[in-house]
Amino acid sequence: MISQLGDALLPVVFLIVAWAVAFVALSFRHKSRAFRHAERMAALDKGMELPPEPVQPTLGPKAHLLRGLIWLFIGMGISIFFLSLRLATKENNELFAVATLGLIPMGVGIAHLVMYRLDTRAAPPAGVTGR
Repeated sequence: MISQLGDALLPVVFLIVAWAVAFVALSFRHKSRAFRHAERMAALDKGMELPPEPVQPTLGPKAHLLRGLIWLFIGMGISIFFLSLRLATKENNELFAVATLGLIPMGVGIAHLVMYRLDTRAAPPAGVTGR
């Protein structure tokens, strides 16, 4: 009886924790933006120069390469995990269908790698000037 209750509550607890984490992250981001807005409004009221906006770091041209490799290997890991689980149990044929879920992150990874390849082709090498 207790095992059945625990199996039923596990998805509910997982969803509650996921919503709580998302709520806390969004509330911190909102408070940060509200503080920055209040700071800028106070500077305008006093006639002071506005403080500069915080600079967002740029990842550069290799960002697509890194993201592509991460997504590709996550997808491969998911697929390999479920395929090996299917081979180990030998009776559950639905695990092959679940293993195809790894194709989704693999597709995202391949798209990032294609974008990396296209970006590096379009950009001229450093130090070369076109005439």
